[in-house]
Amino acid sequence: MKTSLITRIFLLFALAMLLPLAASIYGSSQMENQRKSLELLNDGYLPLIKTITKIETIISNQENDQKRIFEVSEKRVRQVLTRLVVHYFPKLLKNNIKNASRRIEYLKQQTRDKDAHILLAAVEQEIKSVSSLQKQYEDLSREVFGDKDRSAEDLKKGEAELKIIGRDLSRTIKLISLRLEKQVSQISVTIERAGNRTISITAAMIGVSLLVAALVLALLIGTLRPIRRLTREARRISRGEYNHQVKLARQDEIGLLAREFDTMRESLVRRDQELDRQREELIRSERLAAVGSMASHVTHEIRNPLSSISLNAEMLMDDLTSLPDAEDAIESLRAIIRETERLSAITEEYLTFARLPRGDHKTVRPADVIRHVVDVMKPLANTRNITMTVDIDNEGNTVDGNENQLIQALLNLVKNALEAVTDNTGNVKVSMVSTDTHIRLQVQDNGPGLPQDFTPERLFDSFFSTKASGTGLGLALCQSIARDHNAVLTGNTAPDGGAVFTFTIPRSS
Repeated sequence: MKTSLITRIFLLFALAMLLPLAASIYGSSQMENQRKSLELLNDGYLPLIKTITKIETIISNQENDQKRIFEVSEKRVRQVLTRLVVHYFPKLLKNNIKNASRRIEYLKQQTRDKDAHILLAAVEQEIKSVSSLQKQYEDLSREVFGDKDRSAEDLKKGEAELKIIGRDLSRTIKLISLRLEKQVSQISVTIERAGNRTISITAAMIGVSLLVAALVLALLIGTLRPIRRLTREARRISRGEYNHQVKLARQDEIGLLAREFDTMRESLVRRDQELDRQREELIRSERLAAVGSMASHVTHEIRNPLSSISLNAEMLMDDLTSLPDAEDAIESLRAIIRETERLSAITEEYLTFARLPRGDHKTVRPADVIRHVVDVMKPLANTRNITMTVDIDNEGNTVDGNENQLIQALLNLVKNALEAVTDNTGNVKVSMVSTDTHIRLQVQDNGPGLPQDFTPERLFDSFFSTKASGTGLGLALCQSIARDHNAVLTGNTAPDGGAVFTFTIPRSS
């Protein structure tokens, strides 16, 4: 299933937004890990190394003072050094060993790394060894340097044993220092590498985000370019230029819009053609109405003289019948009578043509008539940018009448309204208002309105028009249709300007 353009833009935009967010989350997690590692260094390993260094220093000082005891001859100096070795240094070492054990316990609680736990377990065991050796050293020192006098051989033997224990202490403490320094070095390298990796991954994510943002921008630019083309084509259509086609070879929403645009343009071309056809039919209808009115007028003017001629010819033929040798004259009179009768038949035919033929009446919904007329005239209104509105109060109300004649009457009224208004600012409203007994079909425009000197009697006369180029037959035809439907057609100037024509027709029972 092909994703839509909006979906693609949304997904790319979401990706461009999520990548920096992911980089931020990743960076934050790595910084938290580094913070914990630094916390272990600052609060655990470095203080532990410092304590081990103190222990190493104390042991070194203890060994040096122990050596001096055997070297000095002054009794008072030997007593001071003995107190240091027997009492001061052991007490100081115990306190630092306790501190080191607490630091190791803290590190074991804070560390999840398996190798670090192995290292700390080894250091803890070595600290215990230091404590045990120091206890031996302390006990031997009390024995060697106690108040009891000892021979030179015993002192020499005790010195040798103290040296051995001291070397073991120094060796163990140095081993602990090396282990801890190596661990600190590894943690420092790990932190440095993690920092570099975080920077690289974050930079890569931001780079990909910028690349995705560029893709979104390119997609938007590619999307807006055909929209500008559609805008140009819309301006051409508004000017009445229907010969250009968009024809975008795209399968997304923009391509669909372009195809619908071309379909609309073709529809407008067909509408214009239909409008031209309807305009021609309307002109033809007006011409036929004019011919009918003229025929009616001529018929009325000729029929009476023809009747008089025929009557006088018949009277003259009756008078000549009693005279001899009047056959030729009588035959001539008969010819005159025949021709007058033929002319009378012709005038009757013209009179029948002039009368609007009464169509078959049936139940008609005026709402359908209004919508049909608006659909017919809407293309003309659109080409001139004229607003047409429809207001129907009840779709189901009906009247007795001929639907085609009602359409013809309303079509003429709407056409007059469209011709009366101005392009771009024109407004024509077609409405239907129902009462208990009648239905009013109303056509109102915002044009200049009816002339101030017009009279309602003349408004619907044949050949009377308020337009400079009008024939004056349209309103006369509407009035004839209204009379055929027992309706009343009126025209007035609206209170807020413009003309309003009302076609009031009885409702069907």
